[in-house]
Amino acid sequence: MTGATPGATYTIEYTTAGECPATSTQELVVLPEENASFTIVATCDGGTATIDGDTGGTFAFNPAATDDAVINPTTGEVTGATPGTTYTIEYTTAGACPATSTQELVVLPEEDATFTLTSECDETTVVITATITGDTGGVFSFGETPNDDAVINPETGEITEATGGATYTVMYTTSGNCPMVYEQTIQADNCLMKLIPEVITPNRDGFNDTFDLTGYDVTSLEIFNRNGVKVYSKTNGYTDEFEGIADNGDELPVGTYFYVMKYGNNEVRTSWLYINK
Repeated sequence: MTGATPGATYTIEYTTAGECPATSTQELVVLPEENASFTIVATCDGGTATIDGDTGGTFAFNPAATDDAVINPTTGEVTGATPGTTYTIEYTTAGACPATSTQELVVLPEEDATFTLTSECDETTVVITATITGDTGGVFSFGETPNDDAVINPETGEITEATGGATYTVMYTTSGNCPMVYEQTIQADNCLMKLIPEVITPNRDGFNDTFDLTGYDVTSLEIFNRNGVKVYSKTNGYTDEFEGIADNGDELPVGTYFYVMKYGNNEVRTSWLYINK
């Protein structure tokens, strides 16, 4: 008997072919149809399966995965998959009349946590801003706790109360189902350096009379003429003493001079200064 309906009951009769025919009957209960239904939910590196039909069957990729993805034949869990990739998952029951069903698994895409940091000076105040180049809606934080009073905005990544010349490590974590973390380090602009005088006019009129480095914690200052001859030097706490007079007491002529300034935490700045009468 073929073509029967799974689970249906049929009465089968058999009659002999002799001169005195006899007949007998039997009931046939066709084996029920097996249920291979299942659902699969994507994760960040694969997926998890739930059997909705008959348990005890076997899961497999069909076709086989071409990357490092692995499927557990008993539970259907997929791990090691490539983000955003589609896999076909097959489940086959283990009964006398095995049934098979398939589902497509689309692994969740990888999130993008990239961002950039920029440092600018607003007059004498440094402002560090962040620009998200990946997925928005995440959270900014310091990767390492600063040693000063710097504060980071968790939504925009803007750092305020930053210290000029200090280095900050910033992390950005996306907020999706597969959060990613990206880290970047930036050195804050030293806004005071933008205010170092480039010209002094030592004419005793009260304006730009001295080379004023107040607030820079200068440990030493050396000034050279354009021939490389040192004309002025001071150590141990220079502030604004140089007013165009050489160490030997001579008044220096109009022209361009070069200086080496040591300040702060062993930092060095080399630049030029113009003396104009």
